[in-house]
Amino acid sequence: MINVFQPSLGEAELNAVAEVFADNWLGHGPRTAAFEAEFAAHLGVPADRVVFLASATAGLYLTAELLGLGPGDEVVMPSISFVSAASAVASTGARPVFCDVDPDTLNPSAEQIARALTDRTRAVLVLHYGGGPGDIARIAELCESRGVPLVEDTACAVASRVGPRACGTFGSLSVWSFDAMKVLSTGDGGMLYAADPVVAERARRLAYHGLAQSSGLSAARNAAGGGPDAGRFDAKGTKERPPPPPAVPG
Repeated sequence: MINVFQPSLGEAELNAVAEVFADNWLGHGPRTAAFEAEFAAHLGVPADRVVFLASATAGLYLTAELLGLGPGDEVVMPSISFVSAASAVASTGARPVFCDVDPDTLNPSAEQIARALTDRTRAVLVLHYGGGPGDIARIAELCESRGVPLVEDTACAVASRVGPRACGTFGSLSVWSFDAMKVLSTGDGGMLYAADPVVAERARRLAYHGLAQSSGLSAARNAAGGGPDAGRFDAKGTKERPPPPPAVPG
């Protein structure tokens, strides 16, 4: 049998897992921070703009909160998408508004999105279907001209670009998926990118319940001797009060 999706696993991956066991450090920590930095370099964005998450779906729900969606708001998205995009919007009381897609690429054009925009539109959420960028550059221009935030679901577009620019960097917010069926897999996992550094910092705090460090273990190690998380996590282990929520542009 030839599998449609099959992760490529071998000795290198086994050794990486063995290092985690040897360190006795589970959960978010220095490896997470290193992955965020390397992924940011891959995108060509500052490392503080990306946040590793449990899944892309978690990122979509977090995005809905960052946008401040609520009853009466509308979010335009393609009619062909993954269920969690509409679910994240609907969970806030906002309304998903579906637009048509190109029959060849299964991605929407700027014109198809424009026809679905109203004075209640609070965001546009596009999916790069199968990793194809589609009309993303023109869609980004449309959203900027209308003052509407653009969210990119780049779950399958971890290596897709439009010229030199990586998919996921055209919008205000973007999410990637690293589950077992994606181009890059961490077993499960996701990444969120925020163009605004203030929004990115708020996303990081919301993702970890407002805690200033990833775990008590990281705080204890840093307090003991400036461990590998020093500078990123609070060495005192205190719970800082998060700043007031910043407004997402648009």
